Amino acid sequence: VGFQVKNRTKLSEKEARAYFRKHRKEYSLAPKVKARHILFILDDGLTTKQKSVKEKKAVEVKALLDKGEKFETLARKYSEDVSAGDGGDLGFLERGKMVIDLENVIFSLKAGEVSGLVRTPYGIHIVKVDEVKPGGTKPFDEVRPEIEKILGSKKFQTNYESYMRDLRKSAFIEKLLHGKKNPTKRKRSRMARKTPFKEKLPPLKKRKRIRTKVRKSSGGKIKKIDPDSIFAPLTVPNKKAGSVQHQVAEKVQKKSRAVSKNNSRFAKVQRELKRIKKMRDDNIISETEYQKKKKYLLSKL
Repeated sequence: VGFQVKNRTKLSEKEARAYFRKHRKEYSLAPKVKARHILFILDDGLTTKQKSVKEKKAVEVKALLDKGEKFETLARKYSEDVSAGDGGDLGFLERGKMVIDLENVIFSLKAGEVSGLVRTPYGIHIVKVDEVKPGGTKPFDEVRPEIEKILGSKKFQTNYESYMRDLRKSAFIEKLLHGKKNPTKRKRSRMARKTPFKEKLPPLKKRKRIRTKVRKSSGGKIKKIDPDSIFAPLTVPNKKAGSVQHQVAEKVQKKSRAVSKNNSRFAKVQRELKRIKKMRDDNIISETEYQKKKKYLLSKL
């Protein structure tokens, strides 16, 4: 996307200027006035006599200003507003930010002019204008980065959507809706694979077929040879025949089967003991469970 779309999203100065002319109102500047004032507060709690005293004081201060005294000095001395410490400085003011009667007076003054006594609900004001900034439109060079950001974002989105449409046209898309999931084999857990006494038996060995050998006699007749005539029989065919040998052979076979069985069982229990011990060491089972299983396994011997 960065290579195919972003690198190709270029914005010319002509496009930026056209947007600026069309949206000139958005970049207009309201007129501003930097002013100071001296305030004599007249609230409802004052008596008629107290109000009269303040009115006389306001007239005296205005007379001092007309004689050429500094506005800032008189503001610090006589103003009852919080701006008195700054020489009555109100900063830059815009229309709609103050009482309408005071606003009309302030914006009617030129830089350096002092007003007469202005009455408002707050009291009596004497205003001086230090600087006037007429309204207008911000210069193009000042707002150009903002315009390029707005237009660049819109152009990038348009190019991106066009790029994605072209990709979809040239791509092979297969949609699978409400399809059946392929059956997946469930993996047996590690615990299930190694449950006690459920190990797989070894595969059965195929027995070799004993074929009857055939020989041709000197007369040309086919003669069958019994394999028992070559190899000794594996078992005693008759208990009565050779009873002593048969009893010895039977005892040996029984003992061999018992030893083999015991060895197989012992090996099986030993493997199981190792397994449950590892489970205990890995904190899969507790010590109590381990001892219980151990006791059970040893009872099988």
